[in-house]
Amino acid sequence: MGGYAAILLDIPTLFAQNLKMISQIGASYGYIPGADMESEFALRVFAITTASGDEREEEMRKMDRLIETLAFGKFRKDDGITANRKSVLAFAKSVVRWLVKKRSMRGVMFVGMAVGGTLNYFFTKETAIYAYMFYRKRFLVEKMSRGKKDVIARRP
Repeated sequence: MGGYAAILLDIPTLFAQNLKMISQIGASYGYIPGADMESEFALRVFAITTASGDEREEEMRKMDRLIETLAFGKFRKDDGITANRKSVLAFAKSVVRWLVKKRSMRGVMFVGMAVGGTLNYFFTKETAIYAYMFYRKRFLVEKMSRGKKDVIARRP
């Protein structure tokens, strides 16, 4: 019983920490946490992190469309940019599926703690990598869309 109770406490904490981390990465690129599309952007990062195979490719395409939309203001009706109840539920379902698959090894208490902590570390690391990659891409695409060709600062 203790293992399942620990998982129930662990999951919201893991999500809160990762959302804060994504917001901080965005803030380092000058994006204001809590602004209009930042929660959608953070959810997309989570969706990419928890997806696998073809689902991950599809989520990456959605993220590319979101970045294009934010940079060039090209809002299309079929983009599905805004987070609605259906997309949030689909995201939650993929996260639960990922966690169940990754945490199925948590049987014995001490082994479970070690495995759980390790999985939390790798999940957070992967989330940070995707957040960094997509915020950097968004920053560069938005900068280029404003006509600034010299995107990367050159050292003297």
